[in-house]
Amino acid sequence: RQSVNKFDERYEIRLAVRDDIAAIMDFIGTVWKEGHILSRDREYFEFEFSDGDGVNFILAVDRKTKRTEAVLGFVKSSDDPQKKDIWGSFWKVNDTHDNDKMLGIELEKRVKELTGCRYHNGIGINPHTAVPLVRMFLRNTVKKMEHYYMLNHAVEEYKIAAVNRSVLTGTELKRGKICRIENFDMIRENFVFDEEQIPYKDGWYVEKKFFNNPRRNYHVYGIMADENRLAAFF
Repeated sequence: RQSVNKFDERYEIRLAVRDDIAAIMDFIGTVWKEGHILSRDREYFEFEFSDGDGVNFILAVDRKTKRTEAVLGFVKSSDDPQKKDIWGSFWKVNDTHDNDKMLGIELEKRVKELTGCRYHNGIGINPHTAVPLVRMFLRNTVKKMEHYYMLNHAVEEYKIAAVNRSVLTGTELKRGKICRIENFDMIRENFVFDEEQIPYKDGWYVEKKFFNNPRRNYHVYGIMADENRLAAFF
């Protein structure tokens, strides 16, 4: 393909390895956001993105200068190679250098080829810049997320939410026992992960992100349907 040849002539586009970590962290601190925690905390960076001998980033490295000119990070939601769904993270081209304006799109085009993922998902992309690009050049599906919440009817005045009380309906909730989950064993022994869910999040992902996180402390609660079955956790 002509477009690929053009990019390959100037850039080496590949998955990152551990020797690239310092360059990626420097890129995050100088091109993405100065002082970003992942530009200065290597332990946390490795927790988030190290994957064996590899690193979950796609890089575009200028063949002449050897500088990293674009990055596309991703996070796995499962350790199952048959259900490898990933979430986008950092996606940035160094726009202070004379880089090809379509370099970021080219990295995105190569995600499935380089990672072998089943689905590449993303939330919170910029509706004015990224959304038109991924729709036009990648033919990706882009939709607004639906959000659900339980309203506290005892509150008379809401500081943030714009609530139309005329459309509120009283939904009867089934009772369930809410309990604090102190460790992942309780989820492992009492919860069944839906393997047909897309994107698929498994126990490996949940244990790593919410129970083994070195920088964030999560409060995890479960809804017990009965003594031995977790209906949900949050």
